[in-house]
Amino acid sequence: MKKTKLYMRKPLPNKNGLSPSAIWLPKNTKWNFILDFLCEKFCDVSIESWKDRMRLSEVVDENGNAFKPESKYQELTHLFYYRELPYESKVPFLEKIIYQDDFIIVADKPHFLATVPSGKYIQETLLVRLQNKLNIQNIVPIHRLDRETAGLIIFAKQPKYRGAYQSLFAKKLVKKIYQAIAPPIKFKLPLTYSACMQKGHPFFRMQTINAPSNSTTIIDVIEKSKNYWLYQLEPQTGKKHQLRLHMSNLDAPILNDSFYPNLQIEQNCNYNNPLQLLAKQISFIDPISKQKRTFFSTQSLNLNKFTHC
Repeated sequence: MKKTKLYMRKPLPNKNGLSPSAIWLPKNTKWNFILDFLCEKFCDVSIESWKDRMRLSEVVDENGNAFKPESKYQELTHLFYYRELPYESKVPFLEKIIYQDDFIIVADKPHFLATVPSGKYIQETLLVRLQNKLNIQNIVPIHRLDRETAGLIIFAKQPKYRGAYQSLFAKKLVKKIYQAIAPPIKFKLPLTYSACMQKGHPFFRMQTINAPSNSTTIIDVIEKSKNYWLYQLEPQTGKKHQLRLHMSNLDAPILNDSFYPNLQIEQNCNYNNPLQLLAKQISFIDPISKQKRTFFSTQSLNLNKFTHC
């Protein structure tokens, strides 16, 4: 049987960084009330929890009509509701707004803060923090950084402007410069490194394969110490984990990288050893104002800290 496509309009606003979830109510064979269906479908959620959400008008149909605990089952329609928020540990570092106008927000993200809600991170993400700080619920990221990576991220203030800015990345019209601390590279610098990248194992890692290149990075050195160098990395493409994998392939994995070259299972978040990778600079021609934009992170990587390592 062909599955009915979920109705895309969401009649509930985002709440605490969460957009409402939707579920299709199948043709009824046994449920007299909406509450009966929910309790059977989500057996790990108590009946009292569902009643509380209904009393707060947080369980609705696709037109925004609220269901009550006594509401009869309504087959072949959509039901929208909020998931329960899990407990989140506080990330003890603050983001900084570098720039904002009517169209964009440029934020300086600290290490350990995820860009958008995912998995166990919801409130403790840059997107939700900015939504709460600025009281703007519609902001959307133009691009992303790994949770472990610090530095600049651009947000569109309104979804309708997102496409104009994202097209700059698709057309490779954005210049991004990163800094990283890693062991010395045994090749002459500056170096243009290319490789073919694809998803690896586990699913959240990347790997290189013997195939035509789909990723390129320009690598140069800024400063040297005995065991570690401070590098400037300029990605020409935007593959997931590109800089981390490229440096690892050159036998110079970025310091404190828990993914490359070997996966290290994270037991507890060690805030004392952040990945030494920073999105330092971003430049582009603004598609709305047509002005040249260049932004710099206020953060820096301290090579001297690792001089005697």
